[in-house]
Amino acid sequence: MAPLAGLRIAYTTIGCKLNQADTDGLRHALERWGHPTCDDPQACDAHIINTCTVTARADRDCRRAIRRAKRYAPSALIVVVGCLAETDEPALRAMPEVDWVVRRGRLNGLAAALESGEEPRGDGEVGRLAPRPLPPGRARAQLVIQDGCDRFCSYCKVPLARGRQRSLPLADVVAGCRALAEEGYREIVLVGCNLGAWGEDSGEGALGRLLGRLLAEDLPRLRLSSIEPDSLTDELTAALLAAGDRVCPALHIAQQSGSPAVLRAMGRSPDVEGLERRLATLRAAMPLYGVGYDLLVGFPDEGSEAFEETVGLVERTRPSNLHVFPYSPREGAAAWERGDPIPAAEKKRRVARLIALGDRLRAEILEGHVGRRVEVVVDRLEAGGFSGLTGEYLRARGEGEARLGELVSVTPHRVIDGELAE
Repeated sequence: MAPLAGLRIAYTTIGCKLNQADTDGLRHALERWGHPTCDDPQACDAHIINTCTVTARADRDCRRAIRRAKRYAPSALIVVVGCLAETDEPALRAMPEVDWVVRRGRLNGLAAALESGEEPRGDGEVGRLAPRPLPPGRARAQLVIQDGCDRFCSYCKVPLARGRQRSLPLADVVAGCRALAEEGYREIVLVGCNLGAWGEDSGEGALGRLLGRLLAEDLPRLRLSSIEPDSLTDELTAALLAAGDRVCPALHIAQQSGSPAVLRAMGRSPDVEGLERRLATLRAAMPLYGVGYDLLVGFPDEGSEAFEETVGLVERTRPSNLHVFPYSPREGAAAWERGDPIPAAEKKRRVARLIALGDRLRAEILEGHVGRRVEVVVDRLEAGGFSGLTGEYLRARGEGEARLGELVSVTPHRVIDGELAE
């Protein structure tokens, strides 16, 4: 293939905040090599698709995105990266729409490969986590401080896709936050595959101690991305209480189930009671503290009573955000051999019930914020106003002028279409 200089590259990201941060870093690196970003997928010379494999549905979404990219731009180079590229490389290469499959160990050679026109080959190793450049134009900054997972939960392929745990060194975390503050960001999101495991591999400490170190700096507000329930330790709870509004009062927790028995079968912490106790401690000090959950329904051990335990957890802890997924067996995960005994119709019913419960709770929580001043980081400009996310991870609309990335106070007086509004 001839050298591919100055390619207009489109990007598609499927999956989590970490995937989005990966795409941002890749985009920035390739722009520095002279490959501008193309926002029109029908006008691009190349299309990089960053994939996810957390569920069977995610796999399907990735394949649809690949086919759509080729349909939009038949002559474009289609490059597949990300988690599905790690776990299903042969199947992806068999897709006629795919030109290159670039695994993580080869990503450092992607820019040079585009220059030469030859797909990067070999089995390069994924090294230590290093600081990643952030492209301009984001309302909030995402700083990846951890990647990989050593948990090997029985339903999950993520360790196969992301590799072993790796933490950004403490000095790099501090320097990264300082640099982002100097660039004018008003919110920094600390991102990780298993964020609460930061420091375990390096021996530099735990997430609660990291927050204490960061709060000694003159930084904008911080936000934690998704954490595991057993990462909400007494130490981290105390650090969040001490931080006040300098750390956004919201946690998104990859809880998966409210049944201790199901959690044990999943290879996860069964301490639901401890989680509830720590959330209650946070809300005793900050009554509107935001909570979100990832929930996986229909795991092979989840009978009707176990599902009701999950419903009970949601009712008691009143999350404002729920991400609910039906279980799908993942080849390579420990539970693969147990099949998929719960009928699809029953899983669909359980998903719908939790979503309906979550919608009701979210509506009640939104009403509880009416009349209370909130601070949002503006990430959307709209006719006659703007909107952004509150510290509690609720969207709020304001009237008047504002700049992207600005921290603005809003006093909502109503709820419109699931959003707070002035």
